[in-house]
Amino acid sequence: LLKEMVQKMDESVYNNKYRPDSWTIQQINHHIADSHVNGYIRHKLTVTQHQPTINPYLEASWAELEDVKRLPLQISLDLIVALHQRWAVFLDSVSNSDLEKCYYHPEHQRFITLQESIGTVSYTHLRAHETVLDIVCRLLLEKKTKKKKKRKIKKKKNKIDVINKTKAKIQQSIQYH
Repeated sequence: LLKEMVQKMDESVYNNKYRPDSWTIQQINHHIADSHVNGYIRHKLTVTQHQPTINPYLEASWAELEDVKRLPLQISLDLIVALHQRWAVFLDSVSNSDLEKCYYHPEHQRFITLQESIGTVSYTHLRAHETVLDIVCRLLLEKKTKKKKKRKIKKKKNKIDVINKTKAKIQQSIQYH
């Protein structure tokens, strides 16, 4: 779904924001990759260690790093696809008792079970960003459609103007003859 939405967009809009205080499409896409890499590592730590304390990251700071600004979206899209293949195999191997294991999140100051992390944090997080990208995509397509309509209207108006001017010239030349 994410890949399809990004493919619908023209590259020229990747650095557009959908509202003044938001991230760009480029930043959102790379953030999803960063976030899922972190989530995958947290899950593996949770299964292999006893109640590990995970290391939160400053998402806003990461969104301003050069790799986010300069690398094409396809790099993160490919990373997400590859990571999800690994994550799916890993999650298929997780037992019911593993789902009850937890990690400590110092930012939230609480333990989060693997099951909760899979269900609410990982899935909900991706869906939230996909929803934002979907809205952005729709808005951009809507803007593009409006621009095309304006251009068509302008072209029609220009044609009408040319026709009217031509008619006027013909009428003038008829009057003189």
